[in-house]
Amino acid sequence: MGKTNRISSSVVLIMAFLLTGCSANPLSWMSNPAQVSEIASLRREIQLLNLINGLELSTEQMRFIIEKAEEANQLRKEMKSKAEEKAGEIVEALEELKSALMEGDNISPQIRKRVHDAQGKERKLKEEYDEKIERLAVEIEGILEGHQIYALERFVPCIIPPPGGPLIGQAEGSTHAEECLARLREMPSWKFEKEKEKIAQKAVEYLKRHLHRGSVVILDEEEEKRRVLSIFEEARDMSDVEFELEKARLVEELRSKYEIPRPHVDVRAKIANFLLDSKIIPLLEEKLALEGEK
Repeated sequence: MGKTNRISSSVVLIMAFLLTGCSANPLSWMSNPAQVSEIASLRREIQLLNLINGLELSTEQMRFIIEKAEEANQLRKEMKSKAEEKAGEIVEALEELKSALMEGDNISPQIRKRVHDAQGKERKLKEEYDEKIERLAVEIEGILEGHQIYALERFVPCIIPPPGGPLIGQAEGSTHAEECLARLREMPSWKFEKEKEKIAQKAVEYLKRHLHRGSVVILDEEEEKRRVLSIFEEARDMSDVEFELEKARLVEELRSKYEIPRPHVDVRAKIANFLLDSKIIPLLEEKLALEGEK
């Protein structure tokens, strides 16, 4: 009976992986390198497509990212070429160190210097490359809108995106909160003025009840009501376009005092990792071609 249960558990785990598509899989059980490479490549392309769709990039943004990704590609080629030039020097230094250690000799100052110099050159090469890639990431960051930065910060690469459409990185429950803000915007001014205190009080009570454990305790409820009300009024004062761009930020502000702070996310590192990936170039080119057919 115990053996049957273990087998059933294994089947469940395998099925969960196949259905979610979000778990890491080293493919260590596969012996065909070409297959492993193809699957890994397809997964990466799908992850990038989820990001592209979620960011809802404009035509101009897609073209700009293609240009910068091509520059990043050129930097990688140059980096590889320079690294290959220095590889022989590094190997020689390490082989000399290995021989000294094998013979049990003391490591001479000359060997130490050769190893340190070789490693220093390698480190400097990597630092120069990282600086150039970061400059490209900064340029891309500069053309992204606020809501796109917000989405990118919360993007988690996955094969099957979460339910609810292509909006990536949306905090749990934020759709409901955005809908509530939208309804507040539609409320006639006279009704909002009459009921705003009651609405703010209910909002504070809801936030205290429904958000995460470990949240900060709100001591001054009147002050908190004023803070919540100011966010409601900001939402009502926005144009339709402004609201669409800023609603995620407004929800984040509403929730901010009730949640454990999120760890800092390096947006530029995410841009470098995803939007400067060489695989994004053909994907964006195909997207642009499809747009041209519409």
